[in-house]
Parts: sequence; structure tokens; C-alpha cells
Amino acid sequence: YENISGNNNVFIGYVSGTNNSYGSNNVFLGSASGYNNIEGTDNIFLGSNSGSSNLNGSFNVYLGNRSGMTIQSGNSNIMIGDGCGEQAKGGSYNVFLGYNAGKINQASYNTFIGYQSGYSDTTGGYNVFVGYNSGYHNMSGSLNVFMGYLSGFNNTEGTHNVFLGDEAGMSNTSGWSNNFIGQGAGYTNSDGTNNIFIGNDAGRLNESSSGNIYIGRNAGY
Repeated sequence: YENISGNNNVFIGYVSGTNNSYGSNNVFLGSASGYNNIEGTDNIFLGSNSGSSNLNGSFNVYLGNRSGMTIQSGNSNIMIGDGCGEQAKGGSYNVFLGYNAGKINQASYNTFIGYQSGYSDTTGGYNVFVGYNSGYHNMSGSLNVFMGYLSGFNNTEGTHNVFLGDEAGMSNTSGWSNNFIGQGAGYTNSDGTNNIFIGNDAGRLNESSSGNIYIGRNAGY
């Protein structure tokens, strides 16, 4: 519609790429996909309203209805799944895979894989969340690795944590530098730090104590 010097673009769908002026090498498929793109280049937006707010972000892949819908200037993001990064305001170099993964993200260098993983993340960066609702409430926590169903679910600002296993570190909010490995390991830990719990339900009832090492099933339960 307003294309001035953009080249090698493919826009298919109602008002897709409507405001593109200088962007080139883009593929927008779906109603309102890439609607506000002005000079962003080398993007692929597939799905209704995917990347619709993008202005100058480049090298992004948004696949799914409303994926990356509100991001204006993020670069080199991959978001796959309906609602993935839907209300995100920015951020670059992220990978979000799954329905509503990274929904309101503003940070960069995150990898969220799974249904609503990293849903609430705003400023926390350099995180890896894998599993259903893993890291769901994380807002500013950074440099964490959560893998497993509901792992790190309530973490909000804890950093440098490794939670591996279903419900591992589920209640952690601000605890940092913890290593919980095993189903339910460190389940109730909220602000304890520098703990190592290895084994199913190891340190399960530990809430705020720090510097502990529990190894074995139910150790330090």
C-alpha cells in the first residue's frame, strides 16, 4: 500500500504489510501480518496478526496467530506457536516455542520451550525454560535453567539456578545459585541459596535455609 523502495517482498492476506515503505526480503502471510512494518527486512511472519506491530525489526521468524504481535523493534527472534510473544514489547535473540510462550517478554537471549513457558518474563534474560509452564512467573530472574513440568514455576527474581525435573524448584521465588535435580527436588524452596539437592523429592520441604547438600531420594525431605 505505501511501499516506496521495498524489494523482494511477499505479502498475502488482508492488509498484510500495509505500511511497508522500505523493508525488503519479507514474507508476510495472514490477515494483518506485518501490518505496521516500515523498514524491517528479512522477516517471516505467518499467521493472523503475526508481527503486526513490527516497525524496523529484522531477521525475525514469527509463526502462529498473534505471534510477536506487539514487538516493534526486536531482531533475530524465533517465535513459534499461537500467542507466542503476543504481548512482548521488545527483546532480541529469543527463541520461544509453544502456545503463549514468552507472552509478555521484553528481554533478550531467552529460550522458552513449552506451553506457556516463560509466560510472565519481562526483564529477565539469558534463561532456558523447557517444559509445561516452566518459569511461568519469572519476571526479572536471569541466567536460570529450568527443565521439566512446572519447574521453577513461581520463580520471579531468582538468578543462576538450575532446576531439572518435574516440579523441581517449583516454589522458588528469589533463591539464587541453587541446583535442584530430580522430580520435586527443592519443591518448597522460596529464598534459600547455594543449595544442591539431587534426587526425587530431595530437600522437598526446605524453604529458606542455604548452603545445604542433599543427595538421594527424599534426602533432607
